[in-house]
Amino acid sequence: MLKLKKTIRTKGFTLAELITAVAILAMLAGFVSVIFKSSIDGYRSAGANTEIMQKFRAITEQLNSDFEGFCKDGFLKIQKDFYEKRDVYEDKPYTEDVYMDKIYYFTTGDFQSWFDPSVKSNIARVFWGHESDFFGKNLSECRLVRDVLLLTPTSNPLIDELPDDCNGWSFSQCKADLSRLDDVDVLFKESIDLSDANNFRSFMCENIGEFKIDRTDGYINSAGLIVWDSNDGAWGPNSQKPKALKFTFTLYDSKGILDGGRRFTHIVYLDN
Repeated sequence: MLKLKKTIRTKGFTLAELITAVAILAMLAGFVSVIFKSSIDGYRSAGANTEIMQKFRAITEQLNSDFEGFCKDGFLKIQKDFYEKRDVYEDKPYTEDVYMDKIYYFTTGDFQSWFDPSVKSNIARVFWGHESDFFGKNLSECRLVRDVLLLTPTSNPLIDELPDDCNGWSFSQCKADLSRLDDVDVLFKESIDLSDANNFRSFMCENIGEFKIDRTDGYINSAGLIVWDSNDGAWGPNSQKPKALKFTFTLYDSKGILDGGRRFTHIVYLDN
């Protein structure tokens, strides 16, 4: 008797099914990569914002601390410096101005010489501004300086016999001699060179672009807004000082993650 064998055929994927499956996998991989990239970018942005906010707090807390002891009967000098962005921002030839202002003032507190711990003073001249060497750099590479000069009278008033962060003039002598306001070599420096090891103590913050200082006498315009003055200013011991100062600055993260950085405004009130 003849027996017929039963043939079993295994059904495979058709070409259309295979293409559909590959397409679905590609879409899933694309979605996963987008989500992964978004997560990484979010993590990096969060880290950059955290770094910038730490710098912001360091600057504003130091400004508040310095001006808490602000000497109204001392000098206050605001020097306006601005440059075309193409001069200091080599990779973006924009033409708008970038403010790199400087400010000098006297404040009270507990100060100790960086070079000689035995030399102390309760009053000092404070300087804020950019370092001297910023030309040819990107704005995000510039650094902010805070320099403190102790006013410490000595029996021998020769400046070179005192630590580099002190001088032989007392606060009363500085008040009495208005020419000290323009004494660049002793009391007021045009800028600070952080490449000098002795000056690096003055380093305050890196990755800061614009640093602009405005002032107000408290005048309110017809719209009910405070009027701010952006010009140079110098006030002697007996001059009426501004009522408030407004500091506007741009901070960048060290890795350049946040393009353009973040802009901040901080107001310090002098008329307490």
